Amino acid sequence: MKVTTVDSRQFEIGDDPMKVFNIASIPGDGVGKEVVPAAQRVLKAVSDVHGGLSFRFTEFPYSCEYYLEHGEMMPDDGLEQLKEFDSIFLGAVGNSKLVPDHISLWGLLIKIRREFEQVINIRPAKYLQGIKSPLANPKDFDLLVVRENSEGEYSSIGGRIFRDEDEADAIPKEPAELTEELTAEDPDMVYDAEAISGIESPSQGADLPETVDVWPEENDRAVVN
Repeated sequence: MKVTTVDSRQFEIGDDPMKVFNIASIPGDGVGKEVVPAAQRVLKAVSDVHGGLSFRFTEFPYSCEYYLEHGEMMPDDGLEQLKEFDSIFLGAVGNSKLVPDHISLWGLLIKIRREFEQVINIRPAKYLQGIKSPLANPKDFDLLVVRENSEGEYSSIGGRIFRDEDEADAIPKEPAELTEELTAEDPDMVYDAEAISGIESPSQGADLPETVDVWPEENDRAVVN
C-alpha cells in the first residue's frame, strides 16, 4: 500500500481551554474555501464566549486541485489520518472543470461517508437573532432535517452491460440498495432528539414502488416504539 504524508496546516482557536476538540479541516473546492474560514471565525467567537472549550484545526489540502497534482482525491492512508480526529469539517467537493464529478465525489466525500459509516445526514436550519431573514415571519423557523447518507443512490452496485463491445450499446444499471438496519436509524435519531414539536416523513423516490414506503414504514415503527 502506498502511504503518503500530506503537508497539513495546524492552528488552534481559543486560549488556555478546558476542553480541546481536534478537528480535521478540508476546505475542498469552490465555496468550501470561503465558508470554512468563515465558520472557523464563528467558532472562535463561540470559544471566547464559552470560555471552557477550544478548537484545534489541522487543515488538509484534499480537493480537485490536489487530484490534478497527485492523481487521487486523497492519499491511500487518508482515512487513517482522518480517523485520529474528533471530527471532520469538510467544506465542499467538486469542480467539474478540473475533475469529473464522479471521481471527485467518490474519491473524497462519499469515501469518507461510507468507510466511516456516516449513515445519517443531519441538517439543522433555524433562525438566529440578529440576522436578517428573507422569511416574512422567521421567528418560528427551526427545522432538523435528517436523511439517509450512505445507501440508496450511494450504494455503488451495478455496472454497464456490453461495455467491452460497442460503447454506444452499453447499458448502465445502477440499482439502489436500502437496508432496514440503516434506514431505521433515521427516525430513531429524530425521536431521540430533544424538543421535537412535530415531524414529517417525506418519501424519497415517489416513482420507485419498492422504496417509496421504506421511510414512512420505519417512521411508523419508531412512533409505536
